[in-house]
Amino acid sequence: MNIVDLRNKVVAIDVAAFVFPLSQNKSSFTAQFLKPPMPNIYVSEELSKRVLQPLLETCLVKQIYLVYDGLSYPPKAATQQERRKKREAALQELEQLRKECSTSESKKSREALENCYKEAAHPDSVMIQTIKSFTSHQFGNKVIHLNALFEADPQIVALEQAGLVDFIIGSDSDLTALGGQNVLYRLDIKNYACLYVKYDEAVVRNPRFAWNDLGKAFNKNDFYMYCLLLGND
Repeated sequence: MNIVDLRNKVVAIDVAAFVFPLSQNKSSFTAQFLKPPMPNIYVSEELSKRVLQPLLETCLVKQIYLVYDGLSYPPKAATQQERRKKREAALQELEQLRKECSTSESKKSREALENCYKEAAHPDSVMIQTIKSFTSHQFGNKVIHLNALFEADPQIVALEQAGLVDFIIGSDSDLTALGGQNVLYRLDIKNYACLYVKYDEAVVRNPRFAWNDLGKAFNKNDFYMYCLLLGND
């Protein structure tokens, strides 16, 4: 899909899809741990430079909803807890490595510290608030911030179903399983390209999904279960 088709459209973005990889970036690591204490605005700057500004100024998007994850989704509580334990263990190791790095500037020590940071990195409340403040100041009411009750994905789809947004932007096509009608991912604004999954073409008019085993039309619930069986979370 040619990305100029987004002119005068409203889009919703899963913030975590972009912020989490940026938080693991080497430059974010440097700002967070190797420079004198200061707010880490690297993620906010890069999100604006790589995604928001090009969408608004190059693609001429009318407005952007930035949707943030809320409370942990109860059915995924065990998974979230396991991830939290790994991050906490990495943070403890990180503190020890920082002490070692302060007395050793070896490449090996720095690499160990950087790898540990990638395990410990996670967009915390301070980073999220920094993103909100930074982007609000830069773009004003062209960027709307919305906190989901639980995960951002269903909230984004709800915005589209309510007619508030025209396109959904995420990291993959999972949002289609939740009912997303126009899902964009692997966004490459520099080359005016992305992957575009249109629900009607991918499912409704796809011969593969025309009928289920009972001889009935393949509906949204059938497609949802199909995705779950394939490992979509």
